[in-house]
Amino acid sequence: MRIKTRKNSNRKHAFAPSDKEVIALCPSCKALQPITVTSEGVVQTRRFVREGNNIYHDCGSHQPCRLFA
Repeated sequence: MRIKTRKNSNRKHAFAPSDKEVIALCPSCKALQPITVTSEGVVQTRRFVREGNNIYHDCGSHQPCRLFA
């Protein structure tokens, strides 16, 4: 199990994570991928990271991903 997080964030928290699978859509590059979100972070993904309560794509976007249940 791999958990990624970003450090030193000043961004607002928009998503209260729980243990479930969601679809993440990057607003910048339009990448779309199912990801598993837990209270500890994003699990089983290489391209998405959790920062605070938001999920970000590693394409360099400064906007959090949109999440769909």
